[in-house]
Amino acid sequence: MRVKTLPMLKLLVAAVLALSIAGCGIVYRLPIRQGNVIQQSQLQNLRVGMTPEQVRYVMGSPMATSPFDANRWDYLSYYKSPRGTVSSRTVSLFFDGGKLAKMVGVDDLAAAQRAAKADDQALAQQREAARHELDRGAPNRSVAPPASSGVGGPLVEPRGTSPD
Repeated sequence: MRVKTLPMLKLLVAAVLALSIAGCGIVYRLPIRQGNVIQQSQLQNLRVGMTPEQVRYVMGSPMATSPFDANRWDYLSYYKSPRGTVSSRTVSLFFDGGKLAKMVGVDDLAAAQRAAKADDQALAQQREAARHELDRGAPNRSVAPPASSGVGGPLVEPRGTSPD
């Protein structure tokens, strides 16, 4: 009888451990990256007037090219972090006469970064103004507070003196 309960006990312990690990979220999830890796440094190197070969050197091969228009290259990027945060980006490059003529999606990140920087600067200015307000309203810490309460004399007798 004891022989049959041992495998059942092992199975029960294994099931409880598996459920507790799955329930606690201890299981590591890999980040998911699909498409092109689009870095801001790559986009900063793009210039109108570049040849397709130069663009391919800077950006790599496009993820998609239009079957109807060979002068359009699309770079698609998708990233999902292990915590579930998703970010995606599309950069479309248009060529005219063998030269890069138009870029769509390149300025989006730069504009967002400029806006975030402006927000950070405004917040820093607000904090600095609040700090100055506190400094102006706070008592001067270099002057000692008065020794008396104003009602019955000093709160604490100075050392070396005795009340007469």
